[in-house]
Parts: sequence; C-alpha cells; structure tokens
Amino acid sequence: MSGETLESYARAWIAQRQGPRGPPLAERTRETYLNSLDRHNAPRIGHLPLAKVSPSIVRTWHSDLVATGKPTAARQSYALLRAVMTTAVDDGALHRNPVPDCRGRAA
Repeated sequence: MSGETLESYARAWIAQRQGPRGPPLAERTRETYLNSLDRHNAPRIGHLPLAKVSPSIVRTWHSDLVATGKPTAARQSYALLRAVMTTAVDDGALHRNPVPDCRGRAA
C-alpha cells in the first residue's frame, strides 16, 4: 500500500481514463470529473492517503455535501469517488473499496 493521496490518484485516474468504447473521455466528461474533484472531493478528503479513506470518512463527507442542497453535485462527486476507489482496488492499492455502491438507495 502506498502513501499516495486520494487527490493525486484521482487526477491520474481522470488523465488515464478511457471512454466506454476505448477512446479518451469526451472533453465535457473530463471537465465534469475535474470539477467534482476540485470543488467537492479534493478540498475535504483529497489530502488523505488512499488507505486512510474509510467508510466513516466517506459517510461524513457525503452527508456534509448532501447538506449543501446540491444533489447533482453530491451524486456526481460520490460516483467519481466510488469509481476512483474501485480502480484503486483493481490496481492493488487498496484491499477493499470504502465507498459503498448506493445505487437505488440513499448513501
């Protein structure tokens, strides 16, 4: 397990991310991911090493974000965090994803 921060890993993830059919992400998708990272993910939890991001930290972060009254931002930021952490598990950087799959239920 490395000490790489969530923000560093997420930025690399966005830069390397492929679209659903293989080519790079559409520019608008990339911008949406970066906006979520810059405005909602990185300021609160981006400094944490990947291995220090726990389910309780995710719950608190998400609850605080939902409380801002921006449901779309909360949904997009949560989805980005889950996708990034899923890849971290696939890469062997984490043993398990601390971000639950909340499709169809409140986070």
